[in-house]
Amino acid sequence: MLNVATLVVIMVVTGVIGGGVSHLLVPVNVSGTPNTPGGQQGAGQAAAEMAGISSFFRDVELYKSMVFGVAAVFLLPLFFRMINYDIMDQIFAQGPSAVTAATTGSADVGSANADVTENFNNLMLYISYCLVAAISSKKFIQAISNKAFLSLKEETESLKQANQNLNSEMKAVKESMTEDEKPAPQAEAMPESEPAGMRLLSASPNPLPSNQNSVLQALAGSRYIFRTTEGIAEDCGLDSAEVTEVLRQLIGQKLVEQTLQAKGLRFHITSEGKQHCS
Repeated sequence: MLNVATLVVIMVVTGVIGGGVSHLLVPVNVSGTPNTPGGQQGAGQAAAEMAGISSFFRDVELYKSMVFGVAAVFLLPLFFRMINYDIMDQIFAQGPSAVTAATTGSADVGSANADVTENFNNLMLYISYCLVAAISSKKFIQAISNKAFLSLKEETESLKQANQNLNSEMKAVKESMTEDEKPAPQAEAMPESEPAGMRLLSASPNPLPSNQNSVLQALAGSRYIFRTTEGIAEDCGLDSAEVTEVLRQLIGQKLVEQTLQAKGLRFHITSEGKQHCS
């Protein structure tokens, strides 16, 4: 069965070979001029050929091409993932070999031979992919990089859109649980310049136990989580001024909390207040 170390060696070797082929495909000799036939004859020609071979292996561009080739080969798994090609799984999913089946006396030798053949074909196909990627390493690396960054950008935009949709849904749910303003049966004098619906209440030390329970019941039993003073007063049968005073006391006892929202000041019951109601 093929292991990871063997596959890594195959990838490095094919990357080096493909990089060398890529370098040879460039029609330029060591002097930087196009290759042309002809040259010296006899011993002079042989010496020139040996000098050319020596110069070839001293060429820095050769080793650059090999590095590009190896890098391109190691980008192949990412490329296969992008196109949903499972050749890597097929290579590592080799079944029992024919030799193992024959040694153990298994009757399914034909099936084992078929598994080995299929795995060998997949391995040869993968080596071919490695060589192609290494030979065209620079273009391949550029294409994979562009595709990867494009996919990352699309995924980021998708997550950003999903986050915006979630925030919109949460806002809509919160607004659906917030009671709208109702006309107060009696106008409460507000000497301050702030609108009545936007002014936070300060806690009052004087409790009104006779009215607190009815206000808490109105908060706990409503379909709205965030309620207005007028809505609570309507459910309790009290006037807004009295409900406002009761809410001050409940806030001081931490049975009710107030929040300033886009629609104005709203009140909701706390966990301690729910325990008081139960």
